[in-house]
Amino acid sequence: MVLFCCVQKKEVDGRRNGAVEDTDQETGAQPMDDKNKFSPEELGVSVFFLENTLQAEIRDSSKPNANLDTIEESVLKKKGSQTLCPRDGNLGASYVDCLDGPENVGKANLILSFDERSDIQGVLQALVRYCEDHNLEKKETYVWTSCLCENLWRSRGMTSKDQLRDEIGKKIRKADRHLYVISPWNNPLLLERSEFLYELYLAFKSNRNIALTMATAEEDKLVKAMKSDDPGSYKSLVDVILHTTIQGSKAFTEEETKIMMDVVDEDIDASVLNVYITSILRKLIVNYLDDLIQLYTIHSKDPRRDLDLADLLFGIGNFINDIEDQDKAVDILLRCKDIREEVLGAKHRLIPRTRNSIGMAYDSAGKFNEAIEMYKTSKELNENAKREFTTEQASVYTSLGFVYDKQHEYDEAIKMYRKALHISEKVNGSDHTETADAYNNIGTMYCNQGEYQNAVEMFEKALAIRENVLGSEHLITGDTYNNLAFVYLDDEKYDDAISMYEKALIVYERVHGTNHSITASIYFRIADAFDEKGDTEKALEYFGKSRDSYEACLGKGHWKVLDAMAKIKSLSKK
Repeated sequence: MVLFCCVQKKEVDGRRNGAVEDTDQETGAQPMDDKNKFSPEELGVSVFFLENTLQAEIRDSSKPNANLDTIEESVLKKKGSQTLCPRDGNLGASYVDCLDGPENVGKANLILSFDERSDIQGVLQALVRYCEDHNLEKKETYVWTSCLCENLWRSRGMTSKDQLRDEIGKKIRKADRHLYVISPWNNPLLLERSEFLYELYLAFKSNRNIALTMATAEEDKLVKAMKSDDPGSYKSLVDVILHTTIQGSKAFTEEETKIMMDVVDEDIDASVLNVYITSILRKLIVNYLDDLIQLYTIHSKDPRRDLDLADLLFGIGNFINDIEDQDKAVDILLRCKDIREEVLGAKHRLIPRTRNSIGMAYDSAGKFNEAIEMYKTSKELNENAKREFTTEQASVYTSLGFVYDKQHEYDEAIKMYRKALHISEKVNGSDHTETADAYNNIGTMYCNQGEYQNAVEMFEKALAIRENVLGSEHLITGDTYNNLAFVYLDDEKYDDAISMYEKALIVYERVHGTNHSITASIYFRIADAFDEKGDTEKALEYFGKSRDSYEACLGKGHWKVLDAMAKIKSLSKK
């Protein structure tokens, strides 16, 4: 399956993956009689050769699951060991320099990128599948990738900002089509590479035809996760899409990482780049999942009654809502509801759950009336089926509470959260995380109303359960410390606020590290508490930590960095 992002119109037919039809045959290179018509830097290896010859060489010379390190000496460098390099005339050439014949080598028209730790056979399989899905002629599709087209016998590495800009720029311009092979599906190694993230941004801004793909085994795992009805099965992919940053990535060496970050700071600013990265990844994955749905629809005997398709729609709809494309999520989940109601009937236990998910998507989109309608229907269906005391019914009340909260109807929200609390205590017991969640939600409403004593009472009940069940160092327990600290700070109980923030900080530094936006926000709030208390020295210390942390994770120009700097400047005058 290909993650596809381009401005060309897509038409889906019956091939695997919905086989995106585009104008490849108009723009693809024509076979050539002589590779010397082009400079060595322009050449690529044909997919035909990679599928038939390189794959065999790898199988013959290495163990299964070989990566680039495994085959660099035994396959890639060996090929050119006795060949003069056409670039410098010295012994030792790149892999592509050793090939002849238009069915094997030609002017590159596809750029291939993948992480060097990936299974190389899986990468080649994904490439071949991509060509088949897009009706690309394998003998006329010439692939440029660094391990095959750069001379591995010569020294490599970035030594300056100008060199980095020049090499990435040349790579972007080599071909219109750029293909990135990701693995594993739920935490792609390639997204850990700073040069890839910057390259992805530049390719997007240059209107290149950008695509992500993966091997069949990885795609199968993704589909299984989407159909599992367990949001935790794909949570890591949600986190990757929403939270990948240039600051959290690395180049091959510390020196190259520093050069990369200097280029980013000079050319765009890290905070702006991160916004682009999230937006691009979101578009790519949504398009991929849309193609996946079309594939399943095409191959279904009766798409209107296919429960397997409905399960896939349910998982994808919830996933897309989690990555903040709510309108798309609503459309997908409504289709799931229609199939399930048609086959199972409106009284089946899956229908309230499906409607609850639709309500959550409406809620996220700000369509509160539609959300409330879905939630109330779910509640009534559960009541009519004698499912009043279930975790699903508690979830419906909690969802209703969220909507009323967003509409600032705090009393109504408290009523819903108390109903959820009552069910959770009856079903799960008084010492359960879902019971703690209900206490926490009620406490948040009291805090919003300025009823600090009631808020503290609820947060402390939530904290007691979470410390007992999860432990004091669990992230959710840290969030409860943070909630209590916020109430104390608002209630001008500065010592209590600082004590709770410090407990939260221990958790956040352990889980997120010191250079994370959540950790930085706690530094800032501790500084605020010391400032309100009149301890300027401590306030300056923590505002400084907040500034440094925000700068490391968001970039020098981010407004949160500037806010911390303004606080430091103001306090320094006292």
